[in-house]
Amino acid sequence: MTWATRGACRDTDPELFFPISHHGPAGERDTERAKAICRACPVLPACRADVQANPPKFGVWAATTPEERRWLRAPTLTR
Repeated sequence: MTWATRGACRDTDPELFFPISHHGPAGERDTERAKAICRACPVLPACRADVQANPPKFGVWAATTPEERRWLRAPTLTR
């Protein structure tokens, strides 16, 4: 059994983790709901390690949005 089969997201509608937009009132609300599920997940450390090694282009993964993942991967000098 891999860490992904034990994720809290497995019991949640997947559409919550893939909002049309992460911006605006509805997008921000849905994104925050998805992130809250991630932050309470027992496999967050393993998920985060996988997301850092293989960053997905879309959706909320390991309590991060695509923009946040791009920022985290950016060289320190450009921050």
